[in-house]
Amino acid sequence: MELKTVLYDMPGEINTEKTLELAFEYALKLPSKTVLVPSSRGIVAKKAYEMKPKGVRMIVFTHHIGYFHDDEDEFEPGLRQWLRDRGIEVVTMTHAFAGIDRGMRKIFKGIYPTEIFALALRTMGEGTKVAVELAAMAADAGLVTTKDVVVSLGGTARGVDTALIIKPAHTRNIWTIRPIHFICRPKLVQFHLEGDDG
Repeated sequence: MELKTVLYDMPGEINTEKTLELAFEYALKLPSKTVLVPSSRGIVAKKAYEMKPKGVRMIVFTHHIGYFHDDEDEFEPGLRQWLRDRGIEVVTMTHAFAGIDRGMRKIFKGIYPTEIFALALRTMGEGTKVAVELAAMAADAGLVTTKDVVVSLGGTARGVDTALIIKPAHTRNIWTIRPIHFICRPKLVQFHLEGDDG
């Protein structure tokens, strides 16, 4: 398989459609034919479903409940079931690179090991961090194996602008995760500390 990388001039949701197109194109060439899609509100999930070619397995990851505010679910009401009724797996779980460490940072300040790992990934873009995180979450949820190679997506603020071909790993063995190839990503890298706004 010939591998090429598309570099976007700017990060963000303006790249969503092209990123999904490229992700599905590459997924069809992989044995797993699997694409991991982040969608906090459901907008990207709906767009991905509309564009998904036959034969591709799509797994959607939402923000966990209470991501910004206690007990709040940002995902569009009814959309989880609508997607599941159409054969799309939807996962709502604690984010691998946040969870307890983020809660500790908010109370005690400082930075914790999981956040250091996430910040290192963000040097290659916010979407890179998200794509790697989803691959670990998918393995932890038993939706992919550590032998699979999948396409995992991420974005900067809204939408998706990064697609990676990646070999997943469980969070307990995170150092064995293997990003194989950037399908696309922004040239300009922007990032923020998660949780600063919530």
